[in-house]
Amino acid sequence: MVSVDGRPLGGKKIQSRVVSLAPGTHRFTVSLPGIPPKTVEKTVGPETRVVSLSLDIGKLTVVYDEGAPPGGVAYLDGETLGKLPLIKVTVPAGEHHLTVTWPGRDPFHTVIQIPRLPAPPKTLAVAPPG
Repeated sequence: MVSVDGRPLGGKKIQSRVVSLAPGTHRFTVSLPGIPPKTVEKTVGPETRVVSLSLDIGKLTVVYDEGAPPGGVAYLDGETLGKLPLIKVTVPAGEHHLTVTWPGRDPFHTVIQIPRLPAPPKTLAVAPPG
């Protein structure tokens, strides 16, 4: 879904669309299900013909390390991803903070780099510290 200045441009599968915009700064938001939206501001002038937007995504797999207890829940940048194991979950590409929690145990924390598709998924095997 794409919106300009809070107004949706149409359905879920917009690849290109012609829109007339007044000169000035506009807010463009690109969103996909299960991925935080990306909003950028771009200045449009009388000579502007094309505005390109992209949402870089990648895949993340998080599984239990040997000996890890069941019940782990993963969070990416504070947002719940879900219960482990997570296999090839679609997430924004780039640097993120991953936290995995277990009941009654210390959480696992790390900073990860999610490669942009078509790169293979980032894969981690996790366990509580200690």
